[in-house]
Amino acid sequence: MIATQSERVLQKELKIPFSIKVAYGSGDIVNGLAFNTINFFYLFFLNAIIGLPPYLAGLVLLIGRIWDGITDPVMGMIVDNTKSKSGKHRIWLIIAIVPFIVTFFLLWQDFAGSDISRFVIYSFLFILFSTMFTMFNIPYGSMTADLTHDYNERTSITAVRMVFSLLAMIIGAGLTQILAGSKSLGYPGMAAIFCGVMLISGLITYFSTKGYDIVTDNSDGIRLRIYFDAFKNKPFVLLVSAYLLLSIATTGVSGIFIYYVKYTLRMTSDIQSSIIMGVLVIASIAALPLWALVSNTFSKKAALFTGMAVFGCGLISIVFTGLNYGSVVFYTLAVICGIGLSSFFIVLWSMIPDVVEYGQLQSGQRHAGIYYGLWFFVQKLGMALSATINGWVLTCSGFKQEQGGRILEQSIDAIQGINALLVWIPIAFIIIGLIILYFYPIDAKKHAEIRKELLERNMT
Repeated sequence: MIATQSERVLQKELKIPFSIKVAYGSGDIVNGLAFNTINFFYLFFLNAIIGLPPYLAGLVLLIGRIWDGITDPVMGMIVDNTKSKSGKHRIWLIIAIVPFIVTFFLLWQDFAGSDISRFVIYSFLFILFSTMFTMFNIPYGSMTADLTHDYNERTSITAVRMVFSLLAMIIGAGLTQILAGSKSLGYPGMAAIFCGVMLISGLITYFSTKGYDIVTDNSDGIRLRIYFDAFKNKPFVLLVSAYLLLSIATTGVSGIFIYYVKYTLRMTSDIQSSIIMGVLVIASIAALPLWALVSNTFSKKAALFTGMAVFGCGLISIVFTGLNYGSVVFYTLAVICGIGLSSFFIVLWSMIPDVVEYGQLQSGQRHAGIYYGLWFFVQKLGMALSATINGWVLTCSGFKQEQGGRILEQSIDAIQGINALLVWIPIAFIIIGLIILYFYPIDAKKHAEIRKELLERNMT
């Protein structure tokens, strides 16, 4: 039975059952596990394990993200114009999941050849993987804006989703090195196990959200103009600009952290580095309800500003103290960093549906797919730019690659370069990003006005 316009409006204003939030959120294990494993370890894999020079390893990631600049917005337009009995979002989940995990598996193979030939191979595979990632990620992410129109309910859905995303980060950050360090598994074995986890999670989301992928058909075709119209949305431009800078900062820290642990702290055990990363991510998960409460009690901006301040202070303290005051102090600081970082995951993601509706009020059309396509592109661009920055700074500071699995003693310049990438460069990006976000105009009151006007125009 096809829902009427009024029935759809009513459905979107009601609370979403917790079971559906969990079913939907579990799908972020697919995105989160792939994204975070690559974010934490792919630069290290290409550089220290495979042996590509740092600047070429960073360039592999950058090329893939430039490609995303084309595919992400196009996929957003395709989703907005998809008509299927399975729902315009869900149909893409089932189409993309298998090629997604196959290309992820191929990324972690060791191909023989010269530096240039292997650079070409990994660049091609990363472009292929990025395309499959886009086919799954854009429809999945943009479904958030269509599950509910309630301002605080979106924060709740995002919080549940981020639990699974951070759970995926725990698996990726905590188990990658342990599994890859096993002689019987290595990086290919690790990738195979993760592929199985992602396949199960994707199928759970697809089958469990049946009947909730219901949206109003108000798209107006696949047109290039729609892409540029998004940049007329001032709140979106401010939000996505801040998100890019904060993504460069946070993913940069994630990517360089293993270098800091292994080369600055000289903690060569894979188990030790996995425990540290696991502690940071577990703290992030535990703090999600805190930032949801701060967001709903005060404002989303207040939650993010406070969280990023905590994150920055934690990073500075880690670099200045290291292990000089013992493991307890170090792990405590890692927990503080995780608590602050948690605000980045929940707050910004809960704000993007609001700018979708602001754009709908401007243009008369709802283009959630376009906005999420651009949003995910910026997320991945931030990761690629941070990897490129990390790679070039490591090269310029004289970082020495491992030889035959043996960790080499690094120069003072190389250690200082790693420390700068962990703290000072990310903090600079965070400060600029928060300055931009200060001018973001949509709060709970403004959103209520937007919703009221949309309902009066019968545009929901």
